[in-house]
Amino acid sequence: MVPEGLRLADEILVCHEGQIDLRLPSGFLPAGLMEAFQAAEVGDNTLARQHLGQVETDPAPDDVVRSAVTHLLRAMTHQRLGELALAEDQYQRATQSLAHPAILNEAARFFQATGRLDRAMGLRRRALASDPDNAVVRANLGSDLVHQGQAEEGLAMLEAAVAAAPQNSVIRSMWLGHLHYGEDLSPGRFYRAHVQWRQMHSVDQPHRDYAQSRDPERRLRIGYVSPDFCTHSVAYFFEPILDGVHSDQVENILYSNVAQPDAVTRRIEQKCDRFRSIYGVSDEQAAEGIRADRIDILVDLTGHWRGNRLRLFTYKPAPVQVTYLGYPDTTGLNQIDYRFTDPLTEDVEAQAFHTEELWPLERGFLCYRAPAFLPPVTPLPALTQGYVTFGSFNNNCKLSTRTLELWAQILRGNEQSRLIMKFRGGHEPSVVAHYRDRFARQKVDANRVNIFGWNGEMDHLRSYNNIDLALDTFPYAGTTTTCEALCMGVPVVTLAGESHVSRVGFSILKRLGLETFVAHSLEEYVAKALSFAQQLDALSTIRSSLRPLLFASTLCQPDAFARQLEGAYRSMWRRWCARQAGSNASDRQGSEVSP
Repeated sequence: MVPEGLRLADEILVCHEGQIDLRLPSGFLPAGLMEAFQAAEVGDNTLARQHLGQVETDPAPDDVVRSAVTHLLRAMTHQRLGELALAEDQYQRATQSLAHPAILNEAARFFQATGRLDRAMGLRRRALASDPDNAVVRANLGSDLVHQGQAEEGLAMLEAAVAAAPQNSVIRSMWLGHLHYGEDLSPGRFYRAHVQWRQMHSVDQPHRDYAQSRDPERRLRIGYVSPDFCTHSVAYFFEPILDGVHSDQVENILYSNVAQPDAVTRRIEQKCDRFRSIYGVSDEQAAEGIRADRIDILVDLTGHWRGNRLRLFTYKPAPVQVTYLGYPDTTGLNQIDYRFTDPLTEDVEAQAFHTEELWPLERGFLCYRAPAFLPPVTPLPALTQGYVTFGSFNNNCKLSTRTLELWAQILRGNEQSRLIMKFRGGHEPSVVAHYRDRFARQKVDANRVNIFGWNGEMDHLRSYNNIDLALDTFPYAGTTTTCEALCMGVPVVTLAGESHVSRVGFSILKRLGLETFVAHSLEEYVAKALSFAQQLDALSTIRSSLRPLLFASTLCQPDAFARQLEGAYRSMWRRWCARQAGSNASDRQGSEVSP
């Protein structure tokens, strides 16, 4: 028999596609707490703190469910306000009050987001033990395992979660995104899996009747949809589009699915023509709003990553729809017409594995906005240390078995060298032990491998001053980390594979004239790393010239990039207008011969 308290908690803490949907009876919470949470949700921090200050600190301990939900909502509010210490305290109180799966999972999300993966996984294992059929918790635990470097086990758990909840679009998207961290990047398999998402989760009757003018040369309304208009790597490559905009050609409207607006959100908001939050708004309502705004071209910046709004796109709220930037693969949606790429990351053969038409941007599909304040580039550390230090600051999801084997070969080939790895969660003892054990099994002394966690942005960038040569991951290459390394004078050895995820590094380096750092086989990757490690004078010279080289390249020219992008939008729009004109002509001709 289910205890009364847990039954009430189940009614209140309803989990909908990975998010808690609080269904609170009237008067259940202290006055002002829900108002504080809602104000924090929309970024009104002053009002949120005002309401929060009026709420009693400690709920009555004799009402377990009320106490747990009160602590949970306070924790979520403090988290959105950026008050992480207060949030942590409230999450701990909530889980101590009631070990309900939804509370445990929400607390785990907090610890995962703040880089404490061990604690997150511990909470999720408790949640799964109490509710073994909970597919959302199982999927999140699978994601955690991938982030901890255990991709095979994590992907198996994600696949099991999809099988347990085939109608859950969020879980299926999580699985699709995480597939790219595995060793098997079979394009046919990936294509079929992405198409299945559309078959399972697309709406039956997408909108097709549009009110906007068919004038092919008028100013266009471009809408962008993303959860990453905030401190996120996507923002580094999206902001240049706003910086270089030609306002006589396009009007940029942003549809933000950001859960926690921050300083970057506010900066981006000031650079666009209109900024609308769709966080918490249903897909159908958001699609209606986009139609009302008469968006000509709607652009998805997320693909299947967390926070995506792909189901919104299946309503076809804009005549032309595009996917770009955030995701390295097809969305599988036939309601999305185009996908931006470039000739170096994908060739013509890749079209067979995309539901969208590939639209190559000849000058490259990326434009990078470096941080406003960059530490100075220091001299090559090997000149004073007496040994070469390799490094990778890529997300450890990308640290595949093949990558670690290649790095071990490099370290064995240069017995005095060191390796620095840095990623979120790298400070956790279990994570450090996991990777040091992996290297020990490859006959590399663990003392030669240093692993660090994330710190502030400036300290993160300064950490590049400790490495001589960066090593890219494979098959999932770095993007932001590659640009950061070049900013800090550190060249990157990359291995160009067959798919988008393994060719981004090649695309970046080629545009800087640094093809010599690109390998085209596993053996060449190891050989190039070892060869460059013996050329300290050359590395020192390159180090002093990389930042100006990067900034002078097409990778950092927002005006030219925006002009290229806007030209592509214009061509897409002309094509759509021509098709409408042709369709109307056919309709008129048909009506003339009809009886």
